[in-house]
Amino acid sequence: MPNTKIILALAVSVFVWTMQPALAATYDVDFLANWDQSPFADPLPLTSASGSFRVTFDPDPSTPWDGVGTTDGLTNVSLDFAYDGSVGYAWDGANDALVLGTLPGVNIFQSGTEFALFLYGFTNPTTISSRLAYFDGAISWYSEPVAFNVSTVPVPAALPFLASGLGALGVLGLRRRRKPGLAA
Repeated sequence: MPNTKIILALAVSVFVWTMQPALAATYDVDFLANWDQSPFADPLPLTSASGSFRVTFDPDPSTPWDGVGTTDGLTNVSLDFAYDGSVGYAWDGANDALVLGTLPGVNIFQSGTEFALFLYGFTNPTTISSRLAYFDGAISWYSEPVAFNVSTVPVPAALPFLASGLGALGVLGLRRRRKPGLAA
């Protein structure tokens, strides 16, 4: 007859596993913005802006402005235009918005050459809208909409099952070590 302690331990581990918060998701984002003309009489600082980045964060809809200005989880940043300072991101779960731009807070604060890319409806690509703001130290330019591509970097589907299976094998291994008469 199976040991009830082992069955109870497995049941508790499955329950704990299902109650875990959602794993952080990783997204690859590519974008391209074109300015037909400046909103001002000044010449354009650049005719187009493009780039790509990978960002990993927990897209919790109840989290307002999580990780504002953070660079954690932001990798593979490649931009074809000049900017000052560091690049960071902010996630607004309440409005499903991801903002990528220069620090602090990834919003333009107009102290140098800066940018902010706004992606609204980020986790639902069918309703996503976008805007790129660029500031060259004197004049701001805006591009709306921005051509973009957002793709989710998949987590292997079998990963939770692998973790559960390894845990069960560990419990069975412990049981065998404690009862030398069962060893083969």
